Amino acid sequence: MTHLVFLHGFLEDASMWQPVLDRVSKSGYRIHLPELPGHGKNTTLPAAYTMDEWVENIMSQLDIPADEPFIFIGHSMGGYVGASLAMRYGQRIKAFCAFHSRIGDDPEEKKENRLRAIEAAKENRERYIRMMVSGIFHPQFHVHHQDKIDKQIDIALSVNIDTIEASHTVMRGRPNAIAAFQERNFPLFYFLGDHDSALPKEIMDEEIAQLPGAAVLFAHQTGHMGYIECPHVAGEFIQRMLRSIM
Repeated sequence: MTHLVFLHGFLEDASMWQPVLDRVSKSGYRIHLPELPGHGKNTTLPAAYTMDEWVENIMSQLDIPADEPFIFIGHSMGGYVGASLAMRYGQRIKAFCAFHSRIGDDPEEKKENRLRAIEAAKENRERYIRMMVSGIFHPQFHVHHQDKIDKQIDIALSVNIDTIEASHTVMRGRPNAIAAFQERNFPLFYFLGDHDSALPKEIMDEEIAQLPGAAVLFAHQTGHMGYIECPHVAGEFIQRMLRSIM
């Protein structure tokens, strides 16, 4: 039995993966769907807002024997946590997929933006969430699928201000994992959007150039939410990934 770990992103919960899982054969796999602290059913925040604490929180949710490897797929913040997890538990990783995510750390401008985001959320949590979630979809997606965006906003609105502050603090302070991934002994995959305002293509091209051998797909006319914007493409990508490493 091969273990598949799917970790959602900031302001999401484990249910985000359902459109992708519906398109992936689960035969021969055991699916694990942990949740980030303060998200979904994982309501308790660790005492320290550090990536090490977040990594251990996720590991504590995985019912995987210590001698068995697993495939890790992380969306956005889920990928950031996964990259740090791989730095500590790389010997257990069978393959890694950065799903609208990256291995590197925040540039200084993004770190400052996270501080401003915390202040904006404290000033008006609902307005911050609505603007943030709406802004990470491809503009054209709003034309015909506003109902799907509204559903994602409703999920995000369940996240409280303490979790928003903690999550931005953890993302802001995360380590750069590129050097560790350059020495990896597992295959690396990227599923990205060609119109992702959170992870611009030029930034991702620079990162990918530092990681030879990574398999990359930029989904066409897709923002940061490929599991909603193009679930069929995302599902096919993960299915091909799984076939390539079996």
